[in-house]
Amino acid sequence: MAELTATRTEPVAVRALEPRSGNGRRWAGMLVVAVVTAPLVLVASGGRPAPSIAGLPDPGALTGWGLPAARAVMELSVVATLGACLLAGFLAPTRGHLLERTGLRALRGAGLTAWVWAAGALALAVLTTSDSVGVPVTRVAGSVAFLRFGLQLPEARALVLMSLVALLLALNLSTVRTRLGAAVGAVASGAATVPLLQAGHSAVAGDHYEATQGLLVHVLAATVWVGGLLALLGPVRRDRAVLATAVRRFSTLALVCFAAVGLSGLLTAWTRIGWSLDAWRSGYGALVLVKVTALVLLGVAGLVHRRYAVPRVVAGAPWAFARLATVELTVMAATVAVAVVLGRTSPPAGGGLEVGNAHGGAFPTVDRELDPLDLGQLLSATRLDAVVVTAVALATVGYLLTVRTLRRRGETWPVGRVVSALAGAALTLYVLCGGLGAYSAAMLSMQVTQLLAMLVTVPALVVLAQPVRLVRAVLRVPDDCGGRVQRVFCDPVNAMLLVTALLVGVYATPLLDASLRTPWVHLLVNGAALVVGVLVLGPVLGSDWLPRVPAVRERALVLAASGALLVLLAGVAWRAESGYGSEYFEDLNLWWGDPAADLPRAALVAVAYGLPLLGAALLLARNPMPRAGTEERH
Repeated sequence: MAELTATRTEPVAVRALEPRSGNGRRWAGMLVVAVVTAPLVLVASGGRPAPSIAGLPDPGALTGWGLPAARAVMELSVVATLGACLLAGFLAPTRGHLLERTGLRALRGAGLTAWVWAAGALALAVLTTSDSVGVPVTRVAGSVAFLRFGLQLPEARALVLMSLVALLLALNLSTVRTRLGAAVGAVASGAATVPLLQAGHSAVAGDHYEATQGLLVHVLAATVWVGGLLALLGPVRRDRAVLATAVRRFSTLALVCFAAVGLSGLLTAWTRIGWSLDAWRSGYGALVLVKVTALVLLGVAGLVHRRYAVPRVVAGAPWAFARLATVELTVMAATVAVAVVLGRTSPPAGGGLEVGNAHGGAFPTVDRELDPLDLGQLLSATRLDAVVVTAVALATVGYLLTVRTLRRRGETWPVGRVVSALAGAALTLYVLCGGLGAYSAAMLSMQVTQLLAMLVTVPALVVLAQPVRLVRAVLRVPDDCGGRVQRVFCDPVNAMLLVTALLVGVYATPLLDASLRTPWVHLLVNGAALVVGVLVLGPVLGSDWLPRVPAVRERALVLAASGALLVLLAGVAWRAESGYGSEYFEDLNLWWGDPAADLPRAALVAVAYGLPLLGAALLLARNPMPRAGTEERH
């Protein structure tokens, strides 16, 4: 222990002179596995490059074989870079904000892999241009006109942007000395992949919003999972005390990533293949089944890690983790190669979601085939969003597992709070991914209903579930601890300002139009409504994360002001002849939808939420309600 302590306190200048670990050899091994596996899978799936018909443009064999190989190299470089930053910024323990030897060595390796990432992204941009224009890559690389045309392709632009981010990381990671800097590097590495995922194969083939969102969650979760595992076999392996802490932290993170990869992959496969047996028998379906098999094997390996390897590492036997992790990395590298080939394989015709011509890609927030609204459609229609489904599923499972942990210790947790948590999760899925989500961008009244449900109803269920109290009970943190941020949100004036800013910001600015046209803005607006609702209703219902309960008069004032604001906005909308996204709805031009007739219905929805809030304020002022969760402390 004395030797470990002395090692951790060495000056930074001395640490920088130490030799690099064998992590580079493992990363190079993964590259070899992926580059060799990709052509084999391409041949086995029937997707090998074939000579084009005489007279048609032909990019050549170099482009056909080079595209999957270059993609595999780039993706594994992203994995290695993000994993090293993840280790330094989140997994490895530190004393204060400065990195220790393990984190510094990890970031040096990340700087090297970032150079490979930058070169691979540029090469892939050139190969993508060659494949798109049907010209050999040698001619594209030597022609300014072809390169200029390539920059007009969404995928090529995304690759150039990735290359610039990788170049910045390569130039700066070796000089980073703080945990915050490493965390920024990890976030930047993940964020740099988003434009490419949005412009990739799933986005182009059929323009499935569901498939694109599923691919985004799938790839980001897999990148974090594989990158973290690779990083744990690098410099941290030589410091047993650091490895013990990092492995325990990564074990929890890997479980979350495994669940996210599996769930998002299932949603993506359903949108592309569906239930058609013929589709599953195709080359595309076979590749999906190979990925499913690999995921099952990795899940079994993860279970062995959690039950056997992690306890042995904590006990001082790092080899127990390294041997199994090396096998995992080999399977992961082969899976990356399969995923690369899958991304270049067209899904079978007739499988998955039917694609209609209605609205096309100009309205990505509206389903292509949307029937007129009725009660049956409102209850049965769906618009799946992998980001929402994954987040809600992970939050719900995490809540239930935490409750189980608490009860195994012999402590109790009220069933009503569990019911509130489950009801909140179910309602969130319906509001964002059910019938309400399907029609929210097609009718103003449905958009208002969705926003107010995320602002009032869902937050009330979240607050009643008492998730913060649950976590504090498991961690044995006192309930009465509170900081400056918590005290700020106890002030009812701040709560009213939040509600006003949200509603006015959405309905009195171009934000409404942007949210109706852009899926990400639409999701962010609803997410902001959920956060604001929790912060506003927390003081009213006596949230478990606030250090004090506001007075009854203050809580009644928050409810009354919120209800009055909704009624006021409803009155303005009722008297308005146009506005509130009218230009968008006119461009949408649904044959069964009349924006002018829908405007009064939207106003009625606001009144339907505003009047109960006013009534609740009156009842609260007359009959003060006790603080939620003031019963026996756990």
